[in-house]
Amino acid sequence: MYKILYSEKVKKEFDDLDNKTYLKIRQRIFSLEENPRPVGSLKLEKEEGYRIRQGDYRILYEIDDTNKIVRLLRIGHRKDVYR
Repeated sequence: MYKILYSEKVKKEFDDLDNKTYLKIRQRIFSLEENPRPVGSLKLEKEEGYRIRQGDYRILYEIDDTNKIVRLLRIGHRKDVYR
């Protein structure tokens, strides 16, 4: 089982979400504890890490297999998250 870590920046991005979107994204993030590379996850090309989709939102994260940690990098709408 992996541990989920997130920064203050990710906390602020959570605050910007409406309640319905927040709940869906939170559920998707908790699923990373069991399987950090679920079906549909893609390795990022221009930077280290992976991304998963939740509707129009993207969750960017890194995986540390040695320490069993998933570190959230960014959460945002698909048009803004990669900037």
